[in-house]
Amino acid sequence: MNKIKFIMLYFGQSVLGEKHFPVVTSLISLKNISGDIGNLFLKLKPLSLISDEDVIEVAKLVSYRYRKHFEENSISFEKVKNMLEVVIITNNIPVHKIQITSDGIDYMAFYPSAYGDISHYCPNQYAVTDYLRSKGYAISWMGMNVNEMVEAGWIKLVS
Repeated sequence: MNKIKFIMLYFGQSVLGEKHFPVVTSLISLKNISGDIGNLFLKLKPLSLISDEDVIEVAKLVSYRYRKHFEENSISFEKVKNMLEVVIITNNIPVHKIQITSDGIDYMAFYPSAYGDISHYCPNQYAVTDYLRSKGYAISWMGMNVNEMVEAGWIKLVS
């Protein structure tokens, strides 16, 4: 049952694969996932393949409060296997850092204070996650990380 819920997160995208026809990719629709889902999997992109345009969109979602001044900000990002780190810099000072890994999202806001950097809940975390899924990236779900989904046969990472 959970596999159907997970597959439906990518509804409407052409990322559905089947073990008997591994080269073919289908659009996810109600018609395609009825019956036995044991042979179905999703063909998803690892975060290491994220495009520069998608990194900018993630940065905009994270710094939504500063959108009006977004052009004044600079963005630094690093892509490694199954990890994306985005740092948003204003006036040469890092103000936001978000790490998206196969295990989930870690967010840190930098506030100049005697207490040092403060880590807390990512603003727009769900919007970031939904955006990345809408672009076909593999993201953790319900405590299951990307590596576990690969091992369970729910997804295959494409290059």
